[in-house]
Amino acid sequence: MLRISDLTFGRGDETLFADLDMVLYPGQRMAVVGRNGVGKSTLFKLILGELEGARGTIDIPTNWRIGHMAQEVRPSAQPALEYVIDGDQPLRATQTALTTTEDPVALADLYSRLEDLGGYQAEAKAGEILHGLGFSAEQLQQPFNTFSGGWRIRLNLAQALMSPSDLLLLDEPTNHLDLEAILWLEQWLLRFPGALLIIAHDRGFLNSTATHVLHLAGGGGTSYSGDYSSFERQRSEALLRQQAESNKREAKARHIQSFVDRFRAKASKAKQVQSRIKALEKMQANATLVADSDYRVQFENPDKVSNPLLTFRNLRLGYLTETDPPKSDLRKSEGDETAKDESENQLKCIGQNKTEHVVLSNVSQTVLPGARIGVLGANGAGKSTLLKGLIGELPALAGTLERGRHASVSYFAQHQLESLDLAATAYASVLREHPDMDPQGCRDYLGGWGFSKAMIERPVASLSGGEKARLVLALLARQKPAMIILDEPTNHLDLDMRDALALALQEFSGAVIIVAHDRTLLDQVVDEFWLLREGQLHRYEGDVADYTETRRSVTAGDAIDSNQLDGLLQAGNKKALRQQRSAARAKLSAHRQKIKALEKQIDSTTNELKALESRLADKATYDTLAANELNDLLSKAARKRQQLEQAEEEWFAASSELEAAELDQC
Repeated sequence: MLRISDLTFGRGDETLFADLDMVLYPGQRMAVVGRNGVGKSTLFKLILGELEGARGTIDIPTNWRIGHMAQEVRPSAQPALEYVIDGDQPLRATQTALTTTEDPVALADLYSRLEDLGGYQAEAKAGEILHGLGFSAEQLQQPFNTFSGGWRIRLNLAQALMSPSDLLLLDEPTNHLDLEAILWLEQWLLRFPGALLIIAHDRGFLNSTATHVLHLAGGGGTSYSGDYSSFERQRSEALLRQQAESNKREAKARHIQSFVDRFRAKASKAKQVQSRIKALEKMQANATLVADSDYRVQFENPDKVSNPLLTFRNLRLGYLTETDPPKSDLRKSEGDETAKDESENQLKCIGQNKTEHVVLSNVSQTVLPGARIGVLGANGAGKSTLLKGLIGELPALAGTLERGRHASVSYFAQHQLESLDLAATAYASVLREHPDMDPQGCRDYLGGWGFSKAMIERPVASLSGGEKARLVLALLARQKPAMIILDEPTNHLDLDMRDALALALQEFSGAVIIVAHDRTLLDQVVDEFWLLREGQLHRYEGDVADYTETRRSVTAGDAIDSNQLDGLLQAGNKKALRQQRSAARAKLSAHRQKIKALEKQIDSTTNELKALESRLADKATYDTLAANELNDLLSKAARKRQQLEQAEEEWFAASSELEAAELDQC
């Protein structure tokens, strides 16, 4: 077993671990979780011997083989298949010895060892791993250095899985994987007989794989039995014993305080206020873990929204090329998600030197305000191609796409992290994009996105991948778009940030179209799914669980046959639930908008009434105004009082309806 006892490690004045203890047995799969910067990757380096603790011990059986996923991507001209086989170092050592040994007895021993190590099945094993992670047969002989960054990370993961290990360390293995590859990886890890340590920020993945959780926080670590959801429940119970109320109760308290402040002078409302306070005290705290998060994020709602936002009919999306593009060039232009599209596309000659490289055809849909659309499909189905077509980055080869007058789009994709001004600070980046912000407001805004005072003054180049992703999201969140389109937004984001992102997208009044491998995010946000298959777009009536089960029933990367597709497209039993969730969210939004409008009306009417009452309190008014003018002034003041009373009653009723709707959502 792996045993860590009293481990202490720090850098300078910062202590990451103090007296950390943990135990891991063969067959156990432990997720290492915690906020960014708590030392998850550092713990891996300590276990691997790359760092040394100031105090404590890390005991690993001497006969244990340790495998890990390399984070550095080194250039190599080696074919992908050979690169992956390199992960089996004992096998490679034996193969090398065979080429240099001439003694017949030694050669016999080496060939026997080669067979014991599975040397004759190595290529098949490596090919199976690569296929599961989304590589095509043609890509197996493609040089490593022709792959884009995300695909190189997949190759590093494949090499780690190829390594014979008693202890396997995987740091963010799901980054750059699509849903199909993640599902395959889950099944592979469930069959792994050794001890496994995983760092990941995908709740669905951790729930499927983890048997234990090590939570790092506050310089220490606490071990929990069970999957990630079990850990959350246990930790929530612990936090409930330490804090007075949850984030939801605090929000309710602020709402009640607003009610009390507005009606403090009205004795008729006192009983209702007291009733509300007592009801609040009886509420169960069910947002404890959210309250523990420091993130405070939101997407500013659009001022105007067209209906419909987008209407596209018979779109054909793809690329015009002078000649058939090299696979490496296509991958770089398309991004990781559509790297394999060329194997599934139709080629159509349209001129002497021009060729259509078709990815999707006959695509017809309408996007309405408030839509929550998730795009599903196997690796290479064209999800990123579709999004680029919708934002106008990729002109349609044929068909029509009509945009509403008020249909502005904010778009997030991983390549935008590389387009940031690396020499600028996060603070300067936000002010450059949004010059209307005042300096303190900018600092507060970045603080809500998880940037400390020190972080906002650091060059963007020094930020981690997760910090850069948060900065890009923060930049687009103030654009007031009518529609947000997100292509794999959760890569590098920690679990707290993913939860905050889901809540922000739920509150956003515009439309959302999202491609993501995070099943929890899709389940929390999406009401409608589009399925891309064989160059076509289908409406999919199932949910994420339906799709996941169907994909698990076939080998990763294989096509779904017609019967399976029919099952996907006819899984309508979940449609009513999604429609109900959508209607509930729309109801909440309508209540909030009505309350906001009434508050503006109350404030405006109150100011007008104060001005009238000020004139009526002035003796000069009675001396200078004619009788009919004075009567008009008195009547106007009386009407304003009546309007104010009516608006306050409507505000009270709307607030009651909002509270009831929010309780229904609990």
